[in-house]
Amino acid sequence: MKKILNSLLMLVLGFALLTACSDEDHTQSKPIWEVDTSINFSATMTAIVILPTNLLEYAQDSDLLAVFVGEECRGKGELVKKGDTRYYYLTIKGFSEESGKVSFQYYNTSRSFLFTTGAVTNFEPNAVWGVIDNPKTLNLVLVE
Repeated sequence: MKKILNSLLMLVLGFALLTACSDEDHTQSKPIWEVDTSINFSATMTAIVILPTNLLEYAQDSDLLAVFVGEECRGKGELVKKGDTRYYYLTIKGFSEESGKVSFQYYNTSRSFLFTTGAVTNFEPNAVWGVIDNPKTLNLVLVE
């Protein structure tokens, strides 16, 4: 009887460990990113970016990409397809004297995962970060 109870306990613990490490632990609600339209931004910066290869197989047209200066949403990505390439075009709003850290967040709708880049560059008025023929690849990490 003791062997049966030990086997049953091991089976239950094994199942608990397997399910505890599932992808569902990292799912996030779909974010609502909005640029504060009450602020009169005096400058813009452009970014043209692509997703890393490991995320392309999960990419959907309904995915979201936003750009932040500090913690503030300053733009949302527009998906553009050129042949087999999917890239995002973003206009980053800011101020002419500003130089805050720019970061990106990507929400994958098929998996309900949220990714972030951390700071990738500084806001620079009238600057272009990436171009259509050579977009910047985002180094995205899963938000846990």
